[in-house]
Amino acid sequence: MGIADATLILHAEGRASITFDTLSIDGATAGYYVPAETLIFNEAEREQIVYSEGANIDGGEYITSFAPLVDVSFTCYCWGDTRVAAIQRAQALKLAVGNEHGGQLQYMPADVITRSTYYHYVKSPIPPMADVTDNTWDSRLKATQSIGNKYVVVLEVVLKTMPVATSDPDNLVALSLSRSTLDDHVYGAAYNYFDITGSAVKGDQPAYVRFRARNSQSGTNEEIAKLYLTSRSSLLSTLNYYQHVYQAEDATSLTPTAVWSTPADGSRSGSAYRRCNPGAEYNDDQLGLRFTLSNESHHRGRCTVLGVVRAKTAYWSSQVKYTIAGEVVAYSSAYNYAEHFDKWSIMVLGEIDMPAMIISGLETIAPALEVYFTRSDGSEGDYVDLDFIMLAFNDECLALFSHADGFTNDQKLLFERLAMGKSLAHLINQSTSAFEDEVDAHYGSEVLPVPPGFDTRVGVLFQRIDPVVFEDDFSSYDGVSFLRLAQMNLDESWTEDPSDGTVEVVLDSVVYRVEGDASLKLIPGPITQLASSYLSITPINLGSGSLFTDGDFLCWFVDCLNVSKLSDAIIALGELGAVGPYISSALGDFSLAAGYNFKYVLKTVIRGYSLGMNATSLVGIQYAATDGSGPVFYTDYLRIEKADPDDATRPNATGANWNFQPNDGRWAITYDGPGGDNEAVLACFEQAAVGVATAARDITTPDDVAGFCKIAFRNSTSHSAGIAFRLSDQTLGSEDGYVFILYGYGYIRLMKYVAGTPTYLAEVGLATGNLSLDTWYWLGFKADGNSLKAYLSLTEPVGDSNSEKLANLLSESNLVVSVTDATFSSGSVGAMSHNSGTRFGEFYVEHVEDLHIPADQVTVEAAALFRGVYPFPD
Repeated sequence: MGIADATLILHAEGRASITFDTLSIDGATAGYYVPAETLIFNEAEREQIVYSEGANIDGGEYITSFAPLVDVSFTCYCWGDTRVAAIQRAQALKLAVGNEHGGQLQYMPADVITRSTYYHYVKSPIPPMADVTDNTWDSRLKATQSIGNKYVVVLEVVLKTMPVATSDPDNLVALSLSRSTLDDHVYGAAYNYFDITGSAVKGDQPAYVRFRARNSQSGTNEEIAKLYLTSRSSLLSTLNYYQHVYQAEDATSLTPTAVWSTPADGSRSGSAYRRCNPGAEYNDDQLGLRFTLSNESHHRGRCTVLGVVRAKTAYWSSQVKYTIAGEVVAYSSAYNYAEHFDKWSIMVLGEIDMPAMIISGLETIAPALEVYFTRSDGSEGDYVDLDFIMLAFNDECLALFSHADGFTNDQKLLFERLAMGKSLAHLINQSTSAFEDEVDAHYGSEVLPVPPGFDTRVGVLFQRIDPVVFEDDFSSYDGVSFLRLAQMNLDESWTEDPSDGTVEVVLDSVVYRVEGDASLKLIPGPITQLASSYLSITPINLGSGSLFTDGDFLCWFVDCLNVSKLSDAIIALGELGAVGPYISSALGDFSLAAGYNFKYVLKTVIRGYSLGMNATSLVGIQYAATDGSGPVFYTDYLRIEKADPDDATRPNATGANWNFQPNDGRWAITYDGPGGDNEAVLACFEQAAVGVATAARDITTPDDVAGFCKIAFRNSTSHSAGIAFRLSDQTLGSEDGYVFILYGYGYIRLMKYVAGTPTYLAEVGLATGNLSLDTWYWLGFKADGNSLKAYLSLTEPVGDSNSEKLANLLSESNLVVSVTDATFSSGSVGAMSHNSGTRFGEFYVEHVEDLHIPADQVTVEAAALFRGVYPFPD
């Protein structure tokens, strides 16, 4: 029964809301009066449906898609100053009650001033006339004490409502959390869980709570946060003890018990934890703890067993077994902690199916969970610690995608994945489509049921959607950011002009070719004669509509054995049969250095001699010397390249993907991988006077990454090349970052560059001795916190994917350097070369498995839709 002077409003979808007065008709001002004593909510019937059929309302006999429904009834006086006004108000009420899409009845007693209860109704019967004196459909004039004579029509309203009432679906209630910032592991002042006190959930049914997490770090949207809920018993007074939490110090040690100890630690839950510290003789053995399941509700289907764990080394894995009377009923696959070590973390110990059962109380051997840890290598001191375990059942866990503005999951996943979807679907079916829209917009798969009367702990496990940071085999740039015009290979038919033996396509020393199997050799004759050669090519459009614009470049390499005798050099492009080629600017004004020179001119310069080169089908090379004993010229690598997005005055064969230092042609994409397989590689042609050169992927990687590339020395094994990482500045002379660098004469070093000054952090001689030219070597690295490791393999790692290859490369047998250093924590990844003509094959970089998210970068919030059968107290 209702209470006088209460808030009572009927919200019909698509119609104006109707506000009722409940105190008395004498004080009524809204045109509608409902005597409080006539307002019936039928709480007893609601309780019978809710409690007899369970929290999910998944039992009983359903007569229609909206059943079972519960009546909310009241008598309403519709009045007005005129007969027409009273009749119009009565008609408006009839239409609202019989609205096709239903609506909500909002109710808040006078003694509850902050929160209303909403009863969701479907299309209901049109209200009939009430059986009261002088009540007619066309209204009768009635006298009132304070507002004078009024025309009144009295109706009996019966709303067909769903049995579970809720708080305002349009305005979720913000819940107070024990903390608003999270971290990926728990140690010191960092936490990856938060608590919701039982008193925060109003009503007597679990609340539907929407969780949101926001990463305040700009541009980071690749995390996925998995939330696990566990509830504390209302009989216990502290948040340390939960129905779903079992302290490790309360578990029974399994044989061999000697490997387990119980260190005291006031900072841990329960002020202690368990440590497993076996000797080497126990490697590969299962070392376990048994947790007795004392709560009958812990036998209800699929369950994720989480543990707060700290592993000293990377060799540990875990497995969970579910036993009844000592017999194994279910068990999980092993979970590897290769990346979760040396810090307290919430980790998945295993996933199992627990069959539902009733415990008689006479059972002497209770159901139990056995958690086993296995170490694959190591000795005493390479321990693993366990603080407590938590059980997260399927209806208590939720995966959320993280974006700058929070989570935006598709609400349809809710009904497919979560057990609580039944009740929410039922709630939607028996209410308005407007309410359904609200559920779609606000909740979706972000909703979890949080019970009243229990403190709830929400554990958050951050995982990566995709571990790959980047991978590049350098094969995707041809035809996109550069276009090969000629390769100067042995299978190309160059025409000599004049035919005096001064032009050759030769397989000469590797010093005189950039890529492929040969270079073009020109020997100028008399002073008046150019050494020229032409090649017919497949017609290429370099004019209007071309992929390459006037701001892009014509590029080639030239090596002159005596640069002082160069008098002219020309690159020609044209059409077969044309009177004259379209000629680029001469090289006479360019200074050449010893060794290969990378030269480039703007495409506009090439086009300056014509109306447009729409069908280029001829390329030519011309050189002239100052005297008849002129030098020999070698030319290779003739192509069009896009301008560097970061520096429009220079080309970049990778477009925006890689940054080169120096960016003057010492970095290029070539096709001369070891073995002559025409494999695309990243090549470096640095000059001896320059020293180091770097190529860095144009992204800042996360703090903790691992990766590999393959490296081959082309010109000399007397120098070095390697992987640069956490590179914050790659400017020549002021580099900041780390480099694992491989020396051809059989060493590997970890170098730290600070403002361009290198420091050797570690140096290890390789058992292989000197390395070979034109041979692939696989170099891997892992930067996890302050731990920096380098790996080397002389053969290709086994695996069907780069991720599998990386996992096999980062094995203990391939580890060559391991140090700790905290100078740099983030930056880019790339290549570094020093006078070795290095070829870099495929690059692959991924996040390490345990992504550390600083606590001040992830914020959380929760907002609730309360459910209950009685108006919510404050």
